[in-house]
Amino acid sequence: MARDINKPTQATPTKNICLRLNPPKRLPLRRTLVVLGVERGGTSMAAGVLRALGVPMGDKAGLNHEDPLFLREGEDRLDRAIRTRNKEHDVWGFKVPKASLMLPFLESRLRNPFYVVVYRNPLSIVDSWLQRGAGQAQDVLNRINTYQQAIAEMTATTRAPVLFVNYERAVADDAAKQQVVEEFADFAGIGLTGDLRARAMSMMTGDGKGYVNLPEHFFLVQPGNFRGDRPALDLAEIEPGHRDAGGWVLNEKPRPKIIYGLADGGNLPRRFWLELDVQAEDLDFTAQPVRVHFNFTGAYFPGHCARPEIAPGRNLYWVETSGNASDMGFGVVNVPARLNIRARAYSALDSDQPATVNAASAAPEIGQKAGLVSRVVTRVLQDGE
Repeated sequence: MARDINKPTQATPTKNICLRLNPPKRLPLRRTLVVLGVERGGTSMAAGVLRALGVPMGDKAGLNHEDPLFLREGEDRLDRAIRTRNKEHDVWGFKVPKASLMLPFLESRLRNPFYVVVYRNPLSIVDSWLQRGAGQAQDVLNRINTYQQAIAEMTATTRAPVLFVNYERAVADDAAKQQVVEEFADFAGIGLTGDLRARAMSMMTGDGKGYVNLPEHFFLVQPGNFRGDRPALDLAEIEPGHRDAGGWVLNEKPRPKIIYGLADGGNLPRRFWLELDVQAEDLDFTAQPVRVHFNFTGAYFPGHCARPEIAPGRNLYWVETSGNASDMGFGVVNVPARLNIRARAYSALDSDQPATVNAASAAPEIGQKAGLVSRVVTRVLQDGE
């Protein structure tokens, strides 16, 4: 009779996703949520959940949920940013992985800090960096060690509450995501409703599955084509005075200057077809890709822009939004650049889908591009997941 061998023993009965340190005896009225970890290490997921739960994390946080105000170098600037946020909110937060390297300063300045520390498998972090061409494996491993050592030194001495998060377990399935949302809400002192729980869970896409905006800031732009019988939308250019006599616009800053919205002032539709006629003077579309920006908050910034395949000539796209975008703009990040873009938009029928393509009637360059799906994710230079 064969014998069973090598049976597992001493298994831990419970696999915790989150662990807590220094739980407070009572919740202070004023507190600051700080998300720590390594770039590409799950910090955007954690910050996104907090934003979805209603914690102010910066008006321009965008896809990676990172407040640009806290990307500035220098303790004086950070001190001013902290004082500004303290005046605006009793409870607020921010996520900047680089803050892991200046924790003694933050400990001395922040008002009742509550730390959320995200840990992801180091090899997954390395893989994410390498796939983006952002570093060498050993350099990334050294960076991980530096960040985690700084965090460990802080958590060994701080009296502030700390929530440790296991990223891989957190995004494993819907049950895990629900547990994480409930842990975050309890840690942050936020009352949880069914709708709020679902909203926060929607910010967790899974291991390595990319960034996601808040639901009210959703957008998608991808190449497509329609049959030409869709009703035209009354699209009007905002601030056409930027154009010269030939219709060209000089972009000297990354903020778009070619902007279109509905003539009646209403928000852009949830679904529509977009046609762009593009001209550019001496523009390398690989080094200077044209981006499609959406205005959800009264301003344009990199976290709310798509990077579809755009080339000189006629371009056709399928566009989806949350219905909360007031207008859209077109520009490049690497300035200066001269552009001449004319936009037209058409209503989408209920039966329309992004793959609705009539290749026979499409212009040759559009037919070639129709199968290319653009990523809506803006490449974020400072951080990743």
